[in-house]
Amino acid sequence: MKIKFLLVCLYYFFTLNVVSASGWPANEKELLKSYKPLITDPYILSIQSQLSEVHYSLPIKKNNKIRKHFISTSYFKDGKIPYLLGEERGDKQKRPLLVFVAGSFAKLFSPITKNFHKRFIRLGYRVISFENFMCDCLISRGPKFSFFDAKTQAKAYYEAIKEIHSDLFKKGKVNNDVILFGQSYGGFLGTVMYALDSEAKMPLFNKGLHVYSPPFDFIRAFERLDNLLHEAKKDETYGNLPSYALTAFQIKKIEKEAEITERLKEKSLAVFADYGFKAFLKKMLIAYDKDVKKLEIPESLLGRRKFFEDLTFDKGFSLIDLEGLKKFRLGQERMLSHWVFKAIKNGHSEIRILSSEDDVINDGIDSKLIDSPHLMALPSGGHFGYKRLLWFDRLLVQVYGKNDVTQAH
Repeated sequence: MKIKFLLVCLYYFFTLNVVSASGWPANEKELLKSYKPLITDPYILSIQSQLSEVHYSLPIKKNNKIRKHFISTSYFKDGKIPYLLGEERGDKQKRPLLVFVAGSFAKLFSPITKNFHKRFIRLGYRVISFENFMCDCLISRGPKFSFFDAKTQAKAYYEAIKEIHSDLFKKGKVNNDVILFGQSYGGFLGTVMYALDSEAKMPLFNKGLHVYSPPFDFIRAFERLDNLLHEAKKDETYGNLPSYALTAFQIKKIEKEAEITERLKEKSLAVFADYGFKAFLKKMLIAYDKDVKKLEIPESLLGRRKFFEDLTFDKGFSLIDLEGLKKFRLGQERMLSHWVFKAIKNGHSEIRILSSEDDVINDGIDSKLIDSPHLMALPSGGHFGYKRLLWFDRLLVQVYGKNDVTQAH
């Protein structure tokens, strides 16, 4: 009995040591001390990150080649999944593979996707990426699964990634090192993929999972966006596209916190929630109405205008799949931590998560992750608002510029 107890204790000791040794290492966490953005307002910084010039600590190569390809699948009615392959033109060397999963509403050739391809190509990787599942372009291809079935969504891309990697490996383009990188909802989906990989007989993501600005609670993230929409409607600029354009122009010019007026803060709320998120929900619902199933979208021009003016994420998601939404809302699969700890339990503990304490899609940091070695939390940064900052590029170079081929690149 004593021997059995001792063996159990030793098992937990070594297991906990393995887990505690994974995640963000001390030298990478040390970069937190140098994070001192000139702007800290979460909405301004989040919007500005979409508009302003990206700062690089290591320059982007000019001879990047990013091309569209297709792979066969049974998960969509059209029988295929489009993806991008990014590499340096004329490169004949085997490279590690980095899989980039972009955030909500990201199309295949979205600016952020192309930018991250270029960032990682310069560090010695070949890069593949996909459309986000929350995108009108993907809906039009006829998904054969529920919109709220995160596990099947992840499985569709996971199986595609394995096949793409196998093909690239046979062609001598990649080696066996594979990193999974997810941003925003793409980070949530990537975490589900990583959990699936932890159950595989031959796991693929041997170089870990990296997640940036994820929703800790998928459902709560969009409830918060609905709250922001409610607040934004109180302002006379709500829904006014010329005003949105002017506000965006003013935000782009801001260089430091002292230049931000209270009025600009008020106007930025609608730009972020309405123009930055709700406008894409509208496109997605129109795609559903046309290609998947008829929704309750009015036929008349006046009716449509009223419908979309009053549209919320809760209403839109309910139209897509009310029963699926109810089930997802009641389950643990809506939580990022559910998938994180599922992967860790199965021995997949190479997980790095970067979030901001003021990320407006979250209610602060998830208490289950806050003291975890897998989480690094910035004091400010909004929703992925730090991605254009020089600090963030230094982080990418330090974290991802370690593979052996980088030195010969």
